[in-house]
Order: sequence, then structure tokens, then C-alpha cells
Amino acid sequence: MADVRPFRGMRFNSDRSGALGDILCPPFDEINPERREDLLARSAHNVVRLESPKPDSDGADIYSQSAAQLKAWLAEGVLAQDGRPAFYVMQEEYPTEAGPRQRVSVFAAVHLEEYERAIVLPHEFTRRGPKEDRLAMMEACGANFSPIMAMYRDPGGVRTLLWEAIANRDPSCTAEAPGNVNYKLWLIDDDDDVGRLRGLLKSSPIYIADGHHRYETALAYRDNVRSRERVRLDTQASEFVLMCLVEFDDPGMQLHSFHRALSGLSPDKLSALQEQVYGLFTVESRPLGGMNPERMSAFLESTWSARKGKPALGLIEPEEGRLSVLSLRGNLAAGTIPHAPSSEMYQCEAWLLHSAVLDPVLGGSSGDQAQVDFIPELEVLLAQIERGDCQAAFLVPPLDMSVFESLVREGQRLPPKTTYFLPKLPTGLVMNLLTGDV
Repeated sequence: MADVRPFRGMRFNSDRSGALGDILCPPFDEINPERREDLLARSAHNVVRLESPKPDSDGADIYSQSAAQLKAWLAEGVLAQDGRPAFYVMQEEYPTEAGPRQRVSVFAAVHLEEYERAIVLPHEFTRRGPKEDRLAMMEACGANFSPIMAMYRDPGGVRTLLWEAIANRDPSCTAEAPGNVNYKLWLIDDDDDVGRLRGLLKSSPIYIADGHHRYETALAYRDNVRSRERVRLDTQASEFVLMCLVEFDDPGMQLHSFHRALSGLSPDKLSALQEQVYGLFTVESRPLGGMNPERMSAFLESTWSARKGKPALGLIEPEEGRLSVLSLRGNLAAGTIPHAPSSEMYQCEAWLLHSAVLDPVLGGSSGDQAQVDFIPELEVLLAQIERGDCQAAFLVPPLDMSVFESLVREGQRLPPKTTYFLPKLPTGLVMNLLTGDV
């Protein structure tokens, strides 16, 4: 059973930090150098100085730098830890082409569990580099700055409790971030409500949506603390990790996909790729010319909705000026495509693309092939094609949320970058110190 706890959140004091919307940042893996510069310019207290700081000198230790900044902000009262454990309910409102959408989630401290216990469920494998980076940050700072995005299935009552907790109450704080995104935050610290929420969330496993590297880093940090000192397994903060929990059916939760852009292919590899594709799929082609991001988005939305459970992909071949819809052939000989560990895996086009096309042609393992770049934004992909930096691009439909839930519940691992959950959670609205008790 999931052990989901209230905790003493560390938050910015807006009287000293300035407007909250100016101090938030994305998770570390969404911050490139250009975005960091924009965030640094936005506010002297932008939390990027903790989450992913810019080195203040050549060869600077950014982890010590972050720790020193955290210590200074706590001493100055820019940051403060709440005096009483609470759950923190967040309501996000953000614009879409179809109009504004809302998502409701709850920040909590979740007890760390090994995956084999099937309490916290992963869906992808991780890489060593990001985990080493985050572990160094946790060791230096003793804190979770960015929450892991996780999902749960409401057994009946969680969403009602959350709405009751925020109805007719002013939020504890609000933030208006760039892009017309608005956040509101409420605290649940009433003992009865806390007990009810903990009891309800015990019955659902926790599905990691975004943050596998941070979760596995938290496990490693927990083990390091255990090796250094005697810990209180039931209450010590290092035994828990900061998560933001979203219900599967929340109307504001979006599951998008990453497309695959290929470059650096020899003529022989490119020819082998085309031969593999045309052998496995029926191909319906049209000219690529005139496809801007808006038209491409509309074309793909129509294409994905028409596939009716039959696996399909898109393929852009820039040299030929061709855009194609690929539909898996129905009469393939046994063994033509790899055997899936679950029948529902055939509904995961990312798995089909990697196992049947990219891995056999490129060699190596999915996610480690230097020729493959993962791009979620159509405008970025089309700009790359326009510059001549892409030899071929595979367009991947979003995984159906019910298929995602079923596969992960079975313990299946998906290819890298199969999922792209939106909107990304803000870093800095609520953080978690890992010293003392939760």
C-alpha cells in the first residue's frame, strides 16, 4: 500500500522573493542554457539558482553553489519551511487551442519503495548521467526542489475531498507564470482530512509519469543516508520523496508523444531503413510542401483518430519531399516483427517503431542511438527539417492513457520518450527538505 504523507513544505515568502510567477522554473531536464538565461533574468530569486544553477566561475561546483544559495535564502527569510505538515493542493489553469483547461493535483511526501514491490510503478528505464547529477545535488542540498509527477486511480472520494478542501476558501498563494499559466495553492492540514486522504490513497499504486531519474536518485540518497546514520524508517524525511499526484481521469492531464528525427545516416543505412519500413507497412504518401506546424498538427490529429486501433506512424522523407502515413500490414509472416511481452504493447507505436525498425537497422539499444533525436514539438521538428538537419523523421501518435495504465500495471517498460505528459509541473511552488522528519 502506498504511504502518502503530509509534509512541512519549503516555500518562497513573496514579501521577500517577489512575485511567485517570476521565480518558478521547469524541472532540471527541461532547462537548456538559453532557458536558464531567461529564468535568471526574470528574477534574482528564480529557483533555477537551486534547481540548475549557472556556474559562477570556470570549474565552479554548481552543487555547492546551489547549497550555499539555499542556506542564504533560508537565513534571509526568502524561503521558509512551514511549521505544520500539510498536503498542498494545486489548481493549474492554462490555455489551449480549444480554450482554457484546469488540472488539480496534490503535493505529498511519498514513502520510497523498490519497484519490485509494485507500489510505485515505473514505465521507462533511466540513464546514469542524470541520476549522478541529481544525486550530487541532493547530497549537497538535502532537498527535493522539483516534484516527481505521478498518477493514481481514484478509488472514490479523493477528488471530492480535494474539491471540498479548496471550495469557498482563498488560496494560500497564487502565481501567474509566462504563457498565461495560473497556479493556486491550498493547504490541507486538518487532522481528519489528512487521515481521510492518506487512507484513500493507500489503495492505489503510484504510477510515475515524469521523474524516473529523480525517483531512483531518491532511492540512492535514502540508502546513502542509511549507511551514514541510524534512521527513523517511519518518519525520517530521507525515507520519502516529493511527488505531485494527479488522478488518471483529470481533464487537465495531457499525454502527448515525442517524434523521432534521424540524422548522420550513411546512404546504406538510410536505404536499409526505407526497405525495413516499406516491408512492414503499407505506405500512403503525399507531398510535404506547405506543411506548417498548424497544418501538420491538424493532419496528424485526423490521421491518429482514423487508425481505429490499428498501429500507424507518420514518416517524413525530406529529400523526397514526402509525407507518408504508415499502417502496419495485416498479413505479416510470423516472426517478421518482434514478439511483444504483452498483447497491448502492439498498441504502443513507439515500441513498434523501436523494436521493428530502429533497433534492427541502427543496432544498439533504444535511446542510445546517436542518430535518433527525440523532439516533442512539431515546430522544432519542421524547423530542423527546413535547415537540412534531418534525413528522416518518424511521427508517433500519443499512447492511449488506458493502454499506458494497463501496460505499466503489468510491469512493462516502454521505450525511452514514449510519453510526454503535459503540462510540466512548476519547480519552486512547494519544495521538500530532507533533514529531520516529514
